[in-house]
Amino acid sequence: WLNKRWPMEHFSTLVKLLAAQFADVHFAILGGDDDKSLGETLVAAAPNRCLNLSGQTSLLEMVEWLRLSEVLVTNDTGPMHVAAALGKPVVAMFGPTEPHRTGPFGQLERVLQHPLPCAPCMSSRCNYVKPLECLNAISPAEVFERTRRILEEAKS
Repeated sequence: WLNKRWPMEHFSTLVKLLAAQFADVHFAILGGDDDKSLGETLVAAAPNRCLNLSGQTSLLEMVEWLRLSEVLVTNDTGPMHVAAALGKPVVAMFGPTEPHRTGPFGQLERVLQHPLPCAPCMSSRCNYVKPLECLNAISPAEVFERTRRILEEAKS
């Protein structure tokens, strides 16, 4: 669902924050054919540190990229479930869906979701007075903090 996507500008800000804090971190951007331009937006945030793989990997290649990753920062997506099954740390932003129903197995404490009167609505269309506020309200700083902790734990 389009309304399960954390705003692209938030993802870009997150990439900039992580790139500034961690000199050795690189970003593999995964997605389908329809996500290529979104991936290019992220590449622009840290051109020498991002690899846009959108629309370029098979299912098995995507699994391998996840296996090699230290952390997956994601929307509520299929790769989130794959990463969780591989035992990889996941930071997942949830809006209209219910983490207890569709969240990353064994990692519900890593889900970010803001309490709103409408969330989780389990609807593919947002009808809230502030459209997509459930995702817009999750700040890049919040996601950065969660991701930073995971990356620092991996180093120790």
